[in-house]
Amino acid sequence: MKAVLIIKKGFNSGAVYRLGEKGVTLGRDPGNLIQIIDSGVSRRHCLLELRGRDYFILDLLSHNGTTVNGRKLVEAQLNYGDRIQVGGTVLEFNMDEGVKKDSSMEPKVMDRRFSASPTQTMEKISVVPVVIKGKSVNDTDKLHLLKEQRVMLFLSELNKLISSQVESEKLMKKIEEGIFEFINPDRLFVLRIGEENRLKTSLSRMRDGLTESEKTTKPEILMVSRCVNERSSLFINAFSYEKDDYEGIGSAAAVPFLSGAQEMEQQMLKGLIYVDSFKKSRQFFLAEDVQFLEKVSGLLGRIL
Repeated sequence: MKAVLIIKKGFNSGAVYRLGEKGVTLGRDPGNLIQIIDSGVSRRHCLLELRGRDYFILDLLSHNGTTVNGRKLVEAQLNYGDRIQVGGTVLEFNMDEGVKKDSSMEPKVMDRRFSASPTQTMEKISVVPVVIKGKSVNDTDKLHLLKEQRVMLFLSELNKLISSQVESEKLMKKIEEGIFEFINPDRLFVLRIGEENRLKTSLSRMRDGLTESEKTTKPEILMVSRCVNERSSLFINAFSYEKDDYEGIGSAAAVPFLSGAQEMEQQMLKGLIYVDSFKKSRQFFLAEDVQFLEKVSGLLGRIL
């Protein structure tokens, strides 16, 4: 099933996104593959994903909800012609027909979020524009590729810093910036295992605007304990626990980092990366966010 998503009403009206096989998040935050500039849209508002031959839309516990053809839904299968509304923005889900490459247009990055501050590596990446009824189309598979390239570039830069043996403070600053750019949590903690196997905070950062209560809320203890005991990555979100659990935390992820030994049984647990977001932020982590943290933790195990 090939489909496109067209912004029919709202900022950037007329923009067309060709949907691929990978899931696509929509939201106000620039970390989404499709950014919706609308104050009524949550930071990470909803998810579109392909299941078999059909696309489904899943509301990510957004503040104002997601409607399909005027009905507010948590999850729904999409059909051609469906109208989706998030905040004040209306999008149309429709068939990807009559889409063709326009050879008269120069290849260029179609999404401004990936073209800011270009590097030599990024300048080599291009998206071949396509047109449908005279409009440029953003290919979400290409946008996925651009985001993956940005992640690879960040990890490459981090690896070079580690190899050049720069001071740990600079490395940790780089890691902090990368996590907030690609994961966008409310809080970040890097916890190290110290004497008597006690966890010690090596790095912490809070998003601006958190209350004192939110700043002092402890990381989710059961998740941290499981991560340490099982030496495996975990993440939770508000879909998977009771309403009053976790002191207002809407989503959390914990990823261990180990010593650099080749054999798994010889590796020692050195600590973990923990991130979370509060329910009011409407920012929920996905599997791809945890995969990014795992890549960072693999490098972090070499320096701590």
